[in-house]
Amino acid sequence: MNLVTLFIYLLVCIIFLITLVAIIYTISIYKSIYIQISTINKILINIQEGLIKKFYLTLDLLQIVKRYTKIESSISEQINIFKINVNDHEYVKKNISSTYNQITEILNKLFLVIQNHSKLKKHKTLLQTKRNLDEIDDLIKKSVMHYNTAVKNLNGKIVIFPNNIVSIVFNLQPKEFIDI
Repeated sequence: MNLVTLFIYLLVCIIFLITLVAIIYTISIYKSIYIQISTINKILINIQEGLIKKFYLTLDLLQIVKRYTKIESSISEQINIFKINVNDHEYVKKNISSTYNQITEILNKLFLVIQNHSKLKKHKTLLQTKRNLDEIDDLIKKSVMHYNTAVKNLNGKIVIFPNNIVSIVFNLQPKEFIDI
């Protein structure tokens, strides 16, 4: 074996090792990004489930209120229209802020009715439902905070070199923040 052949063989081995290291590094970057995306998706599911629970507790509250007083038809109509959307998980996922705001608007109207009715203010089931709503609302807000933190970390991660190359290759887009 002459010196040139040995040099070429050594060069090929070095290129192979560099390529192998680059592939392993790319896989580790992708795995790291994928783990963050997976975490974001799990938090998003928690938010969706919280919104759906909040909506159904709102329906429970409405039923209690209806037993004691007449509800303006706009609240019932708003709930009936919204009932279709809240059962569509893709709708809720794409419209978390507006879903949250719509449920809150319905609740605010119901609470106005409750404030003007003395028996309702003391109703045990209603008070328990209100406590449950407050707990779920807190969980939703905490989940949104965790989501936004995870999105901030992911968005920062996918724009930094060499992560941005992996993001381009795998078509990883920045995520939107949720504002409620």
